[in-house]
Amino acid sequence: MLDKGAHSVYALQYHFVQVVKYRRKVFEDERVIDFLKKKIREISESLGVSVLNIECDKDHFHMIFKAKPTLDIPRYINAIKNYNVKGNSKKLS
Repeated sequence: MLDKGAHSVYALQYHFVQVVKYRRKVFEDERVIDFLKKKIREISESLGVSVLNIECDKDHFHMIFKAKPTLDIPRYINAIKNYNVKGNSKKLS
């Protein structure tokens, strides 16, 4: 389960939890959950991140992902947060 770089060996896994504003129950519809998972996987693939698991509750989601040490974590998290704020509300309304 270890990954290798030119001069390093690493195993970096991150647990990310995002809560919906005001704890609104937006993840009750399967279409919303499937759409969210699809878009997160697309963003992750474009940035070279491997998503291990995504699980949703009614008002938040958990994501476990694996990345290289060179990944700009704030950029990746902001890409996911920005898409969820702007993309989900427009596409599924």
